[in-house]
Amino acid sequence: ERLIGKRLHKKNINEEEWLQSMNGAPYHLQVAITHMYQIFFRGDLDFEITASEGVDSSELYPQVKYVTVEEYLQRFL
Repeated sequence: ERLIGKRLHKKNINEEEWLQSMNGAPYHLQVAITHMYQIFFRGDLDFEITASEGVDSSELYPQVKYVTVEEYLQRFL
């Protein structure tokens, strides 16, 4: 919204409504809905890396310039 200067319409749904959206959907959509559930509702990809578990990718590949979400989205404006 900040990048495009417009306020977007948002519709919030709860966890139960999201899971019910799989009912009757083709298998490939059920897989996609399940993956999005794990990411957005359960937060399965939101974790901290500790020294005992490994290193951050920026430490493994210091020569790579990582792109922020904002930098990535600027490409489409």
